[in-house]
Amino acid sequence: MSQIRKMSFDGVIVGGGPGCVSDPADQKSALDARIEGQILALMPQITALDHPFMGCCYGLGILAHHLGGEVSKA
Repeated sequence: MSQIRKMSFDGVIVGGGPGCVSDPADQKSALDARIEGQILALMPQITALDHPFMGCCYGLGILAHHLGGEVSKA
């Protein structure tokens, strides 16, 4: 999925996961890194469209990272 059509769904939910967006790349599995890259690639469009987004744990970290916030496990 590389593009979002605004009317194709009501919102985006990104839940928790085993890692954190702030984890070093060498500590992420290939699958986790690929999924994270795909989600981050969609974030500019999600925020530009002001599309409803609910981030829980990992999902909130994704949003904060996209918006330039500091994300850590501390």
